[in-house]
Amino acid sequence: MIVAALFTLLLTASPLPAASDATPGMTYHFERPGSPQPEFTIVIGEDGTGSYQEGKPDAEGAKRPVSITASAQTVAKILAAKATVQSGQCESHLKNIANTGKKHLTFTHDGQTAACDFNYSDDEKLNSAVDALQAIARTIQTGDKLAHDHRFDHLGLDADLDGLLEAAKSGYAIEFQNIARALQSIVNDDEMMSPSRRKAKQLLDLASLQSPASAR
Repeated sequence: MIVAALFTLLLTASPLPAASDATPGMTYHFERPGSPQPEFTIVIGEDGTGSYQEGKPDAEGAKRPVSITASAQTVAKILAAKATVQSGQCESHLKNIANTGKKHLTFTHDGQTAACDFNYSDDEKLNSAVDALQAIARTIQTGDKLAHDHRFDHLGLDADLDGLLEAAKSGYAIEFQNIARALQSIVNDDEMMSPSRRKAKQLLDLASLQSPASAR
């Protein structure tokens, strides 16, 4: 209860809205210094709309949150973990588990809030929800790199696209509508190599299949 109250206060003090400020949903905060995704917060309402923010939401000079959407399938996968979070039994009972990152997951519904902190869980539904949230973050972060390399490193851009396509096949990157602008910019650039434009178009086609839950 104390952890949940402190985290709610943190979100209130930051520019990042909690899910309860709009529609019922969840807030996910991840920290793992030195990893490709060192720290970020995702807020997703039950209607599939939300936001993504890198770094600490209340830190001086923190990046502004960006709007995101999630498909009905992804929202359902995330909400399936609510019962586990409500039980408070999120952390594994196994010993000597490697550090996979500090995770804080909060669900808000009908004015009620449930939250828990964990490094690793034995619960399949909770792990599935976290995998989806990590995949959303990976997509958005790679989208930022695509925009950068489109301007400054075309060879690097082609490698970025290859990696993103592989991640898409394995489910490690999802919800490509959130980087549709960066992908469309590559597709529309006549000066880009044809293979890169073709790969960007493949990802853009996936984005068209992933409408937010509110549109279903």
